[in-house]
Amino acid sequence: MKENPFPHWPRGLRRTLAAEYIGVSLPLFDTMVRDGRMPKPKRVENRTIWDRIAVDRAFDLLDGGSPLDGAGEEIIEFDSTPHSEWPIVSRPLPAIQERTLAHMYEFRAGRFFCADGCGPKTYAALANLGLAETIGEIIPGKMPAYRLTKLGIEKGEYLNRRAK
Repeated sequence: MKENPFPHWPRGLRRTLAAEYIGVSLPLFDTMVRDGRMPKPKRVENRTIWDRIAVDRAFDLLDGGSPLDGAGEEIIEFDSTPHSEWPIVSRPLPAIQERTLAHMYEFRAGRFFCADGCGPKTYAALANLGLAETIGEIIPGKMPAYRLTKLGIEKGEYLNRRAK
Protein backbone atom coordinates (compact mmCIF):
# COMPACT_ATOMS: atom_id res chain seq x y z
CA MET A 1 0.00 0.00 0.00
CA LYS A 2 1.28 3.46 -0.94
CA GLU A 3 2.13 5.51 2.13
CA ASN A 4 0.34 8.83 2.43
CA PRO A 5 2.84 11.69 1.96
CA PHE A 6 0.57 13.90 4.12
CA PRO A 7 0.00 12.30 7.51
CA HIS A 8 -1.45 15.68 8.53
CA TRP A 9 -3.45 16.99 5.57
CA PRO A 10 -3.12 20.72 4.83
CA ARG A 11 -6.21 22.94 5.14
CA GLY A 12 -6.05 23.87 1.45
CA LEU A 13 -6.04 20.93 -0.97
CA ARG A 14 -5.13 20.97 -4.65
CA ARG A 15 -7.63 19.16 -6.89
CA THR A 16 -5.62 15.93 -6.99
CA LEU A 17 -5.16 15.94 -3.20
CA ALA A 18 -8.84 16.71 -2.60
CA ALA A 19 -9.83 13.71 -4.74
CA GLU A 20 -7.27 11.52 -2.98
CA TYR A 21 -8.45 12.82 0.40
CA ILE A 22 -11.95 11.44 -0.13
CA GLY A 23 -10.70 8.36 -1.98
CA VAL A 24 -12.09 8.93 -5.47
CA SER A 25 -10.66 9.39 -8.96
CA LEU A 26 -10.18 12.87 -10.44
CA PRO A 27 -13.03 12.49 -12.96
CA LEU A 28 -15.43 11.38 -10.23
CA PHE A 29 -14.31 14.23 -7.96
CA ASP A 30 -14.89 16.74 -10.80
CA THR A 31 -18.39 15.32 -11.31
CA MET A 32 -19.11 15.58 -7.59
CA VAL A 33 -18.03 19.25 -7.60
CA ARG A 34 -20.20 19.98 -10.67
CA ASP A 35 -23.31 18.35 -9.20
CA GLY A 36 -22.83 19.92 -5.77
CA ARG A 37 -21.91 16.85 -3.72
CA MET A 38 -18.51 18.39 -3.10
CA PRO A 39 -17.87 22.10 -2.50
CA LYS A 40 -16.59 24.47 -5.14
CA PRO A 41 -12.93 25.47 -4.85
CA LYS A 42 -11.54 28.76 -3.66
CA ARG A 43 -9.27 30.92 -5.79
CA VAL A 44 -6.07 32.14 -4.14
CA GLU A 45 -3.97 34.19 -6.55
CA ASN A 46 -3.66 31.83 -9.55
CA ARG A 47 -4.31 28.66 -7.54
CA THR A 48 -7.49 26.65 -7.20
CA ILE A 49 -7.79 24.97 -3.80
CA TRP A 50 -10.44 23.15 -1.81
CA ASP A 51 -11.02 23.81 1.86
CA ARG A 52 -10.42 20.48 3.61
CA ILE A 53 -13.03 21.27 6.26
CA ALA A 54 -15.69 22.01 3.62
CA VAL A 55 -14.73 18.75 1.86
CA ASP A 56 -15.09 16.91 5.20
CA ARG A 57 -18.54 18.38 5.77
CA ALA A 58 -19.73 17.54 2.26
CA PHE A 59 -18.31 14.03 2.61
CA ASP A 60 -20.27 13.55 5.85
CA LEU A 61 -23.49 14.16 3.90
CA LEU A 62 -22.82 11.69 1.08
CA ASP A 63 -25.30 8.85 0.70
CA GLY A 64 -27.68 10.18 3.34
CA GLY A 65 -24.90 10.66 5.88
CA SER A 66 -25.30 12.51 9.11
CA PRO A 67 -24.66 16.25 9.28
CA LEU A 68 -22.22 15.67 12.11
CA ASP A 69 -18.52 16.32 11.89
CA GLY A 70 -15.79 14.16 13.39
CA ALA A 71 -16.26 15.81 16.80
CA GLY A 72 -19.98 15.00 16.80
CA GLU A 73 -21.03 18.65 16.56
CA GLU A 74 -23.88 19.63 14.27
CA ILE A 75 -22.84 21.39 11.09
CA ILE A 76 -25.08 24.36 10.48
CA GLU A 77 -23.87 25.36 7.00
CA PHE A 78 -25.07 22.12 5.37
CA ASP A 79 -28.53 20.63 5.26
CA SER A 80 -28.91 16.84 5.24
CA THR A 81 -31.75 17.10 2.72
CA PRO A 82 -30.65 15.66 -0.65
CA HIS A 83 -29.70 18.39 -3.14
CA SER A 84 -32.59 17.37 -5.39
CA GLU A 85 -35.03 18.43 -2.64
CA TRP A 86 -33.42 21.82 -1.88
CA PRO A 87 -35.41 24.90 -2.92
CA ILE A 88 -34.43 25.67 -6.50
CA VAL A 89 -33.01 29.08 -5.58
CA SER A 90 -30.31 27.55 -3.33
CA ARG A 91 -30.01 24.15 -5.04
CA PRO A 92 -26.72 23.52 -6.84
CA LEU A 93 -27.19 23.09 -10.58
CA PRO A 94 -24.78 21.69 -13.16
CA ALA A 95 -22.09 24.27 -13.88
CA ILE A 96 -23.31 24.94 -17.44
CA GLN A 97 -26.83 25.71 -16.18
CA GLU A 98 -25.53 28.02 -13.44
CA ARG A 99 -23.26 29.81 -15.92
CA THR A 100 -26.12 30.18 -18.42
CA LEU A 101 -28.52 31.46 -15.78
CA ALA A 102 -25.91 33.91 -14.44
CA HIS A 103 -25.35 35.15 -18.00
CA MET A 104 -29.09 35.58 -18.57
CA TYR A 105 -29.37 37.43 -15.25
CA GLU A 106 -26.48 39.75 -16.04
CA PHE A 107 -27.79 40.64 -19.50
CA ARG A 108 -31.53 40.23 -18.89
CA ALA A 109 -33.24 42.13 -21.64
CA GLY A 110 -35.98 39.55 -22.02
CA ARG A 111 -34.54 37.41 -24.79
CA PHE A 112 -32.42 34.31 -25.41
CA PHE A 113 -28.70 34.78 -24.83
CA CYS A 114 -25.96 32.37 -25.79
CA ALA A 115 -23.59 31.91 -22.87
CA ASP A 116 -20.28 30.20 -23.64
CA GLY A 117 -20.75 26.48 -24.16
CA CYS A 118 -24.52 26.36 -23.76
CA GLY A 119 -27.14 25.48 -26.29
CA PRO A 120 -30.87 24.92 -26.63
CA LYS A 121 -30.84 21.91 -24.28
CA THR A 122 -29.41 24.03 -21.47
CA TYR A 123 -32.11 26.66 -21.90
CA ALA A 124 -34.77 23.95 -22.10
CA ALA A 125 -33.44 22.44 -18.85
CA LEU A 126 -33.73 25.86 -17.15
CA ALA A 127 -37.29 26.14 -18.47
CA ASN A 128 -38.10 22.66 -17.08
CA LEU A 129 -36.90 23.86 -13.67
CA GLY A 130 -39.16 26.92 -13.89
CA LEU A 131 -36.21 29.33 -14.09
CA ALA A 132 -36.83 30.41 -17.69
CA GLU A 133 -39.79 30.53 -20.05
CA THR A 134 -40.19 30.58 -23.80
CA ILE A 135 -41.30 33.87 -25.31
CA GLY A 136 -41.32 33.02 -28.99
CA GLU A 137 -38.76 31.81 -31.49
CA ILE A 138 -35.47 33.23 -32.70
CA ILE A 139 -35.41 30.87 -35.67
CA PRO A 140 -38.99 29.81 -36.50
CA GLY A 141 -39.50 26.12 -35.84
CA LYS A 142 -35.90 25.61 -34.70
CA MET A 143 -34.77 27.80 -31.81
CA PRO A 144 -37.04 29.14 -29.07
CA ALA A 145 -36.36 32.45 -27.35
CA TYR A 146 -36.26 32.43 -23.54
CA ARG A 147 -36.39 34.90 -20.68
CA LEU A 148 -35.97 34.48 -16.94
CA THR A 149 -39.04 33.90 -14.79
CA LYS A 150 -39.39 35.59 -11.39
CA LEU A 151 -37.90 32.43 -9.88
CA GLY A 152 -35.04 32.61 -12.40
CA ILE A 153 -34.34 36.20 -11.38
CA GLU A 154 -34.27 35.12 -7.70
CA LYS A 155 -31.84 32.33 -8.58
CA GLY A 156 -29.72 34.82 -10.58
CA GLU A 157 -29.61 37.17 -7.57
CA TYR A 158 -28.60 34.23 -5.36
CA LEU A 159 -25.79 33.23 -7.76
CA ASN A 160 -24.65 36.86 -7.98
CA ARG A 161 -24.49 37.19 -4.16
CA ARG A 162 -22.69 33.85 -3.85
CA ALA A 163 -20.07 34.88 -6.43
CA LYS A 164 -19.10 37.97 -4.40
